[in-house]
Amino acid sequence: KENYTNFSSEDMVDVHIQFDLVHFLGIDVQTNTMKVLAALELAWYDQNLAWHPFIGGCHRASYRASLDAEQTEIWVPEIELVNQVEGVHTLPDSPASVRYDGYVQWRRTGMLTATCELQGIENFPFDETSCSVEFGGTRDPLYHRVNYVAPDGIQYRESLVDESWNYQEYRVVSSKTEVSTNIDTLSGFENKIIRINLVFERAQSFYVNLVSSMRTCIHAILSIRLGVRVSLY
Repeated sequence: KENYTNFSSEDMVDVHIQFDLVHFLGIDVQTNTMKVLAALELAWYDQNLAWHPFIGGCHRASYRASLDAEQTEIWVPEIELVNQVEGVHTLPDSPASVRYDGYVQWRRTGMLTATCELQGIENFPFDETSCSVEFGGTRDPLYHRVNYVAPDGIQYRESLVDESWNYQEYRVVSSKTEVSTNIDTLSGFENKIIRINLVFERAQSFYVNLVSSMRTCIHAILSIRLGVRVSLY
C-alpha cells in the first residue's frame, strides 16, 4: 500500500483510494439499498509534513485527522460517497499515519449504506444482482485540486470469499468486482467518480437452513400444544 509514487501534476494532489470490504450486512430490495462494513483508506503526499528522518531517528508519526476543521491537525481530502444514504462523513475519526517523506495514510472503518439500481431479482431464488459504491469529490472549490485515483482492486475479508460461507441471504461474487472511473456532470459541475461495482448471488443454503429451522419450530410448537411427540417424517 506504499507504492503510490507517481504524482502527475504539480497543481493537483493525487489521492489514492483503497477500499476493503469487511462485512456484507445485506441488500434491501424494498428501498434499493446496500449496507456494508468497510474500511476506506486514502493515501497522498503532503510535503508540508515531511521531516529529516535522521533527526531523532523517527520515521513515522501519527496526527489527529478529521473532516471537522476544529478537530484535525492536518489537511485531509473531503471525499464523498456520491450515492450515499449513510456516507463517508459518518465514519469514525482515526489518526493518520505520516511517513518522514510526507506520505500520509488515513484509514477509517465503519458502516456505509449506498443506493442501488437492483436488477435480476425477478429470477428469485437464483438471482444475481449488483450494487456500486461511488466515491467522488465535493463542490467545494478548495477540493477541486484533488485527483482521486482508483484502486487496482478491492480487498475482501476471508469469510466473504469463502464459498462455504453462505449462510447469509446474499453472497459476494468477488471475481466479478469491477472498478471504473467516470466523469459525471450535474448542474455544470464535473465530478470524477470512482465506481466500485459489487456483484452478489443469492446463497441457496440460506433458504435450506431457513426451512430446516422453520420445521424444527413447527415440530416444537406442535409437541407442546398436543402434549405428545410429533414426527415430521
